[in-house]
Amino acid sequence: MRQLSSLRLDPEARILFPREEQTCRVLKLENCSEVAVAWKIKTTSPDCFLVKPRAGVLLASETIEANLTHLPGSEEGARFQVQATPVDGDSFKREDWRDVPRSDIEVAELRSFLVSSAFMQRRGPLEDSSTHQSSDARLAGDCEGGGVREDLGANEDLEVLEQRWEPEYRDSGWENEATRERTPWGRTASEQSRFLVRSNGAQCSQSGGTVWQRPLGTRQAACRSDHVEIDAGPSAERARRTDEKILNENVPMHPVVKGVLGLLIAMLFVNLYLKPFIVMGYDHFTQS
Repeated sequence: MRQLSSLRLDPEARILFPREEQTCRVLKLENCSEVAVAWKIKTTSPDCFLVKPRAGVLLASETIEANLTHLPGSEEGARFQVQATPVDGDSFKREDWRDVPRSDIEVAELRSFLVSSAFMQRRGPLEDSSTHQSSDARLAGDCEGGGVREDLGANEDLEVLEQRWEPEYRDSGWENEATRERTPWGRTASEQSRFLVRSNGAQCSQSGGTVWQRPLGTRQAACRSDHVEIDAGPSAERARRTDEKILNENVPMHPVVKGVLGLLIAMLFVNLYLKPFIVMGYDHFTQS
């Protein structure tokens, strides 16, 4: 993959979101090349951020604004990756991304930070690396309560970073936004259900099944030079213990079932123990 050059992004490097409320930020994409360019946006935290639209085609000199919405109640920051490739024509299906060589794909990365409202008033929503030269460590120190879910130490290898994207957002799994049925809140049914579960304090444990069976708790991913470590955090352990507790609980028996079982036990007791004495007594009475 190459560094993004066919699209101009605004902001280019960093976006701040207030932690306490749902907020929508705009990512502006402008085609600065002379050919049509297909683009799409990936994120490392699809449970915490909604991206709309997520993909499309920009003709030469065209511009589009993508809305990045932070869901309230989430405590994670995210990385956003913009991918682009030159195409012929003004249409590009999602299946076509599978046939694009990695060498023809251009990428750019943006980082999001969750900060307090007071910090937002001091800095503003958009943090561009060209206007703010402070380090990520300094910015993380300004953000309160560890709300910044960001790997300090920039310039990770994009090939390693690619492994962190959720399966839903890989080339073979991203969805067409126009065909996704959404709730009145602007979320898909699966996104709304995950948000309600997260808001009620419940957590889902990670499963190796379908794409949607993804942990909803805190996810801290650390990029290394040779591998990627993903720690589900204490929420996954709490979810596992909750599942075990539910499985081990004794389900109460219905009164009707108890009555039927009691009647059967009584009949069995009569046939095994009382019936022989009753028969002997009856025979003795008839003989006398």
